[in-house]
Parts: sequence; structure tokens; C-alpha cells
Amino acid sequence: MIYKRCLCIEIGNYNTKIVQYRKLGPKEIVEKYQVFRTPENSIHDGKIIDLDSLAVIIQVKLNENSFKIKDVIFTISGTSIITREILLPKANEKELKAMIEMNASDYLPINLSNYILDFKVLREVAVEGGSQLRVLLVAVPNMIIEGFISLSEKCGLNILAIDYSGNSFYKAVQKEINWRREKKGIKVDSYAVFDIGSKTTSVIIVSEGFLEFSNMLQYGSKNMDIAISQRNGIDEDKAEELKIQKGNVSGSGNNTEELSFVGDSVRSVLITMTDDISNFFEYYLSRKTGNTIDMIFTTGCGSRLDGLEEYFQRAFGIPTQRLEKLNFVEIKESKNTNEFLNYNLEKCVGAAL
Repeated sequence: MIYKRCLCIEIGNYNTKIVQYRKLGPKEIVEKYQVFRTPENSIHDGKIIDLDSLAVIIQVKLNENSFKIKDVIFTISGTSIITREILLPKANEKELKAMIEMNASDYLPINLSNYILDFKVLREVAVEGGSQLRVLLVAVPNMIIEGFISLSEKCGLNILAIDYSGNSFYKAVQKEINWRREKKGIKVDSYAVFDIGSKTTSVIIVSEGFLEFSNMLQYGSKNMDIAISQRNGIDEDKAEELKIQKGNVSGSGNNTEELSFVGDSVRSVLITMTDDISNFFEYYLSRKTGNTIDMIFTTGCGSRLDGLEEYFQRAFGIPTQRLEKLNFVEIKESKNTNEFLNYNLEKCVGAAL
């Protein structure tokens, strides 16, 4: 289903983001957007902890900025959300749903009564004797879904859908890659994206337009702040300020003691990150002969560090660039498109696609 006009909301550990989206013919339009600090301790690992605080601030921001649309799509994430890739015989959606419900316990070693299941067909694949469907199975704890239902009711909103953030992110990035291929002649057959958030880092791999891999690391830019803070005996707010203003993770330009310790502290986190991502890459590349990764894109609040693209390019030997613009989106309330990307609203747009 395509929603012609709706709100898309992502509630992160650090920021909450609201986008008013509109589909007008071939155009993808952001009519307005708002980003604000998530109330402290109101959400943890995707679970809403303080419903009242979240509801109050969302209502205030909706009213302050004259958001009139009541239909909403949430995009959610969390370590308790389980994803599995499975192979199923070719069938229609109703038949696939029945097969999954019948065999779900074989795919997921969990108490299924505590989860809501959904699935997405990724692609048809050739197997011995014919072909099957690669299906992404997602299991979300009931308490997460119930929390967002309660939140929408308190805010006077009507839920159209709840999307998994990895899927939202994939849809937005792939739409942008398609735009660049069509308008600019830029061809990228396979790529990875690192979405470096405050407390998590999402990694997706896409090949020939299909989502091939999605996983999440349980650390992000906040861990860099902690490393700077602990190594140098300063508070985390000061550490974050130094990281943004003076850190260069490539090592170039760190010609003072202060700049050197900031860069060294950040790199201590990046070493662990590149090791974990290398394991992801090895798994993906080993799955099928011919699998490649031609390009890496970075995004998220942690992607704005000086020298980060150079660091990843050296670490993986793959061309790397920051995703600086969503060209396929028309920003009506344009503070400017770069600011839009700095707020990392790709998942909100992707949820509506």
C-alpha cells in the first residue's frame, strides 16, 4: 500500500524525528519536519519506558509546528527485534503467511506468544531443482508494539503501519541509488551502508537493488564520547564537543596533544567497529560466489567525523563516501537539504515509501 500523505516518526535514544510526507504523482515530498531531544529515560532499546513524557512532548511539537495530519507510520529498532532469513517455496502472500505461522517455532527459538511476526519477500533465488523465495522474517516483542499503539492513542494519532528501521533505511537509500543511476548515470551494483547512531550502528548490504544483509552493533558515537571522557578525565559533554570540533580519525592534522588524544580515543572504538563489520562482510561474501561490495556509504550522527570516510576506505579497501543528500526528495520546508540529512531523517522517509 502507498500512503499519499502521513506523518513518519522515529523515536531514538537521543533524538525524536517527525516528518510530514506526501506522495504527489512521481514526487516524494517532505512538507515539514521537526527534530527534538527525546526525553531522558523515556525509551530504551526500542521499548517505550515513560509513555506520558513522550506523548506530552510529541503533542507539543505537533501543535507548535502545525502538523495537521493524524495518520502515522512509526519506524522502530531494538536488539530484542529478531530478524531471520528463510527459504520458502514459491507461493502467494496468503500461502506464505500460513507456512510461516505453521513453522515459526523452527525458525525462531522464542516463546512466540510474546512476539508479533511479519515478513517480507526479498527475492526469488535459484536452487537445485527449481527456485524458492528468500524471505525476511521479523519478530517484534508485543510490549514494543503495544507501547507504540498506546503512544499513538495518547497523541490522537492513527497508526497506518509500523516498519522495521532496517527496512525503512534500505528503502530510502535504494531510492536514492536508483535516482543517481537514472539522473547521473552512476552505477553501483552492490553497496553497504553504515548508519552510525548515538548508541547503535546499523549495517545493511544491498546487491542489485535487493536487501541482502541487515544487522546492528550495540555501540555508536556515544561510545566515542565515553572513550574520550575516560581516557582524559573530562565529562562526556565536553568529550562530545571535542570529538565534533577537533577530532580527525584519519590521523592527519592531529599535531597537538589535545587533537591526538581525541583521535586516538575515537579510533579505539572504530577498531572494534571495523572488526565486527569485517565479520559481516566475510559472512556475506562467503554466501555466494560472485558477491561483492563496490561502495560504502556512511550516515547517522556519528558519520560527520573528519576523516571517517578515509578511515573506512583504508580499513576495508572499498571506496567510501558520506551520504550527503537525498536527491529524490523535495523538501518544502527547506531549512536546506544538507540540514535535512544532518538530522538523519532517511528512515522516516523510507518508512513511507
